[in-house]
Amino acid sequence: MPAPTAAKNLSTSWLAAFITRLHRYKSLFLRRWWIPVLTICLGLFVEAFLIYQTPPSYQSTSKMMMAGKLNIAQGAVYSEDAVNFYGTQIQLMQSAEVRRSAESLVRSTHPELQPAPVDIFVIQKPRTSIFDLSAIGSAPDYTQAYLNAVMQKYLDFKRGMREGRGHEVTTGITEQLIQVEKDLRNSEDEMLEFQKQNNIGFIQEEGNSAAAISIKTSTARKIGPKRRRVTSQLKTAGCHFPMLAPKRTT
Repeated sequence: MPAPTAAKNLSTSWLAAFITRLHRYKSLFLRRWWIPVLTICLGLFVEAFLIYQTPPSYQSTSKMMMAGKLNIAQGAVYSEDAVNFYGTQIQLMQSAEVRRSAESLVRSTHPELQPAPVDIFVIQKPRTSIFDLSAIGSAPDYTQAYLNAVMQKYLDFKRGMREGRGHEVTTGITEQLIQVEKDLRNSEDEMLEFQKQNNIGFIQEEGNSAAAISIKTSTARKIGPKRRRVTSQLKTAGCHFPMLAPKRTT
């Protein structure tokens, strides 16, 4: 059976080669052991020097909670996409515009503080509308003031977005009201022009006179038969009425 014998010889040769290479690496390490040890020590020394030279960092933390939204059944209201809402808020808190405004606010309110680089980190708590904000900087007082300024400028930015949207809606409504008023004026002018051209007032007066004559005629028609019936009933009862002659005036 030559096939199993060949496979056994192949595995034996591979194992022998692996053991030989392993002994070679072992002997090389025993001869040059100081090289990896020196390299590790040098790396640790450099890292310790960098840590020693790095100034201390201070961390300031805070929390923010997004208030609930009031849903109103109207079309022209301020709204945001609920799917990307929280991710958008995190990006706004860390945006360059909010950070620049926060730096300006700290300079104006705390001119005695020396500006220093500050890193802002925002994390949303799972399944909540609460955000954990943290600021890390080399100056403790400036870091705390900067974090407060970031939160204040973020709220101002959100308020400005709402007011801008409300101003756009108000402007649109005002323009529509002005257009409706113009249309009403044009319609009134057209109606007056039509009345002037067709003498609507004379037609209305003739219509009122014809209506009055029609009402008198119908009333007389209704009163006539009643008067004849009353007269015949009185005659049957034996009552006689003298004829009254019209009076003459001199």
